[in-house]
Amino acid sequence: MKLRFSGVIAFTLLAGLSPASAQIPIPPGWQAERAVVLLRDGVHAPVPTNVPSEVATPWPVWPVPPGALTPHGAELLRLMGAYHRALQGGRGLTQTDDCPPAGTVAAWADTDQRTRDSGTALMSGLYPRCNVAPRYQADLSKPDPLFAPQPTPSCPMDFASNRAALLARIGGDFSSVLREYAPQLSLMQATLCPPALSGGRQCGLPAEAPAVQAANTSDSQNALACVACPDGKLKPLTA
Repeated sequence: MKLRFSGVIAFTLLAGLSPASAQIPIPPGWQAERAVVLLRDGVHAPVPTNVPSEVATPWPVWPVPPGALTPHGAELLRLMGAYHRALQGGRGLTQTDDCPPAGTVAAWADTDQRTRDSGTALMSGLYPRCNVAPRYQADLSKPDPLFAPQPTPSCPMDFASNRAALLARIGGDFSSVLREYAPQLSLMQATLCPPALSGGRQCGLPAEAPAVQAANTSDSQNALACVACPDGKLKPLTA
């Protein structure tokens, strides 16, 4: 069974372990061999680029440095690991009481500190007595291609076409998105910049509608419009 954490962790639990009572119905004659789960990292402090610079109320003080996994986030991941121990044990894919046999459990985390810490917390909940640690690539200074794929000859990424495809999907600009999420945006604006505290100045969310930036970077290309290719790589999203 494969559990993959999008941008965070990938770990595999293979079938063949002691079965337990099934918690999710499986059709007669079928046997669960593996599963795939995609998750992000745990609750973490905001990264500097995501903290609004103009707010009328003081920004909360976090117990950890910017971008780091919080103690609360780690505890939630441990609980999630315990949940998967029970869930996948019910499918006969994990040991619910013993440490896993060698070669049956593996975890792979992205390079950020918070994702590696997230992997450690999750695995400590999945197997609390077994010291099953996540793995990650040796060079932490480079993006892990599993989580940050780069253009290849078979799957090139063209920023201009990606940008055009994204805008085509939302009607040419962000007006439709702003209308759809108007209640949520209004609540966020009222939280960041209450009229009684703003003093008449512009603060909170930007006054101008967002736009797809023209920066031609690999991160922009990946975030804008890419879907899985049949060969497991990426290709530009088309309208």
